[in-house]
Amino acid sequence: MPIENVFVPLDFSESSQAALALVRALGHPPPRLQLSHIVEAWTPHTREVFFPYAALGEDAAAIDIELCDSARARLSAYFDLDALPKRALLNSPIVHVGRTKEDLPEVLRTVDADLVVMGAFGETGALPGALGSTSARILQTATQPVLLARGYERSPRISRVLCAVDLEPTSHEVIASALEIALLAEAELELLFVLPDPLNDDPNGLLRSSIKFDEKRTLGRERATIEALFDRAITRVEPPFADKERARALLSTRSIRVGRPSTAILSRAHESDADLIVVGSRSLREVAHHQLGSTAWAITRSCHVHVMVVPLQHEANLLEQPD
Repeated sequence: MPIENVFVPLDFSESSQAALALVRALGHPPPRLQLSHIVEAWTPHTREVFFPYAALGEDAAAIDIELCDSARARLSAYFDLDALPKRALLNSPIVHVGRTKEDLPEVLRTVDADLVVMGAFGETGALPGALGSTSARILQTATQPVLLARGYERSPRISRVLCAVDLEPTSHEVIASALEIALLAEAELELLFVLPDPLNDDPNGLLRSSIKFDEKRTLGRERATIEALFDRAITRVEPPFADKERARALLSTRSIRVGRPSTAILSRAHESDADLIVVGSRSLREVAHHQLGSTAWAITRSCHVHVMVVPLQHEANLLEQPD
């Protein structure tokens, strides 16, 4: 499905600036935006300090309206929203008083969005090996693909997309989302499959004497099967008719690696100078960490480029076998 409407939650951070700049640079014209900002509600003890002698009563609503109006004015100035063409916005920014982590997923459910683009971190800034708590919450609850923007650039551009798939029956969903971004951004696309090394989770070398794993021999023996699985996934992707030829060319670039999936994906992204990594939210054979699998979780926390996580919509039968 083409990316037409994008939901962009904003705070006053560099990460949010990166998210908005990235969406504005996608496509000609770019997709339409629905912006949102949650004004953090006062805690009870804060209200008691400001209004010690009486309950807020009817004043509470008036104060919330004033807070929201002030936030809208600051948003407009901070992000230069007045410079956006009228057609760029679906509606005026959604601004209300609440708790960001709790309320933002609810706001998202009310918006007809094809994609969520947000900063990987909030106003507290980036922490190595970590992810912003609000970003993590959206990754865990969103039914749309979520693109986490990292690093503000005045003129951002996605020119190379790396799409990592596990070639399970849901892989076509991840490929389709990566293809849509590549078509929209007029970017190159590479499909990557990582064959897990069974000795990766043997840090003490206890299994090496009993398990013989020859990477080259295994790849040579399984390459035909892997290519067939690639073909099966790609045949389930349905690009717009006008983009079929371009899509066919984009989907023809494939690579195979052996190793720990998250490590191999990050390594390939560095080698290929990718601007965006696209991954599925989890494997159907894996117990998910807050609806994110271990590979998606590791990449979103440690990657230094933009990352898009695609939630699985099709719950495949685990007994389903390749054709």
